[in-house]
Amino acid sequence: MKILIVEDNEYKLRTVQRILEKNQMNEYDVADCAVDALMKCEEYQYDLLILDLGFNWRRLERESYKIKQGLRVLKFLKGIARRKKSQMPEIIIYSETQISEGENEIPIFGKADNEIELMKILQDWIDKKDKPIKKILIVEDSLTKSKKVEDELKLLGIEHYKVVTCSAKAKEECMKNYDIDIIILDMQFPYFEGDEPKYYAGYELISDLEREYENKGKEMPKIIVFSTIEIEELWKKNNESIPEFFYGQVVFIGDLRRKMKELI
Repeated sequence: MKILIVEDNEYKLRTVQRILEKNQMNEYDVADCAVDALMKCEEYQYDLLILDLGFNWRRLERESYKIKQGLRVLKFLKGIARRKKSQMPEIIIYSETQISEGENEIPIFGKADNEIELMKILQDWIDKKDKPIKKILIVEDSLTKSKKVEDELKLLGIEHYKVVTCSAKAKEECMKNYDIDIIILDMQFPYFEGDEPKYYAGYELISDLEREYENKGKEMPKIIVFSTIEIEELWKKNNESIPEFFYGQVVFIGDLRRKMKELI
């Protein structure tokens, strides 16, 4: 695991270094300004950034200091990841400066205001790295929507996913090894590729998969519906209970991001 610490305060830097070394994480780099951090991210692929929010854009230029400079760095890092076709490192922010949800569009693993919180969040990150890799299936016939989902998964560091555009392909993927962990699906797509989309295809696909998994004695993947067509209303209309494997419905990409962070 390769880590970059972006911090210009020597006391806070020593704190982060001590926590990392206590966890036998000795392979890390340090950047003390925005330019230095971006240059290192251009050259190396990092797994984790531990990022302060306030520092200079260039070293020793006090007039370039901003208390939320780190958020600007994250936007540049997103551009670097897309240009290099690589995944974003996961982000832990270590700063007392508060940020609102609307100020940052980049997913972060956690934010610590003090040393104790940083230790806990870092341990959570280590525990997550030790978990088995999640396999995700995206069922979506709109290229625009599937690309948005793919971009979010990459930003979250998820690479084990596949996109299918119809019910038949979704069933085929699920029944290969029954090892899909999460399904993100629209409600409207065709049964076979090239057919006309069916309005309630997502609802029918879930019902078909539930029967198949039950017959095989397998556990259903977690389901997230990404659509404006409300699936819960269909279950109620048909006097069906909402299944335990249903993890919720989202309409906006930011809501999907939050759901995925909970599951991974």
